[in-house]
Amino acid sequence: MNKLTRIILMVTIICIIPTMLSSKPITIHLTIYGKGGSTTNGTTLTVCPITDPSKCAELTVTLELKDGESLNEQDLIGTPSNIYLNDGSIFTGSILNIDNFASVDEYNYIGNSITVEL
Repeated sequence: MNKLTRIILMVTIICIIPTMLSSKPITIHLTIYGKGGSTTNGTTLTVCPITDPSKCAELTVTLELKDGESLNEQDLIGTPSNIYLNDGSIFTGSILNIDNFASVDEYNYIGNSITVEL
């Protein structure tokens, strides 16, 4: 291995390892407020489509965030999750949209209506 190859390898390692070590898996809890149960068009499912102050559904999602990075709705897009409705129904899909997504604290979030791809 020549000197240039070693230097390139060292720089690559120095740049990649901190990036790999600085992300951590977190589990967040999301409560959906609304009413109306669920509606589907066959490929997507919308849960709690009518705005209402009542708790309608809950889900828990585990994903990785880099240290110091705050969670936003875009981080959840495409994330698979199980959605538990208050009536006992359970749906599984990848998150497409959460209306009025907001943080309660570091690990708890709220929203009104959620759409997932089945």
